[in-house]
Amino acid sequence: MRPADKPKVVAKLRPITSAIRAAVSFAANVFITRWGDADLNMLLDYVYFDIEPMENVARGESLKFTNLLVSLLGRLSCWGR
Repeated sequence: MRPADKPKVVAKLRPITSAIRAAVSFAANVFITRWGDADLNMLLDYVYFDIEPMENVARGESLKFTNLLVSLLGRLSCWGR
């Protein structure tokens, strides 16, 4: 990329980075509200059995984050509508 192109790229990425910041902030607030005072065992049970990367994975298998990425991108894309 040429230095002259950088401001154009930054301007194009600004709405995306704003959406990502908003999504992360929202997710953090939801997580803290839900799990902030929860029992550690309940939290670990949720993390190991109920989040998307852990679904349909047998013990010892590698986690696959591609489905999670597709899911997150789908959620972000509907924000712009």
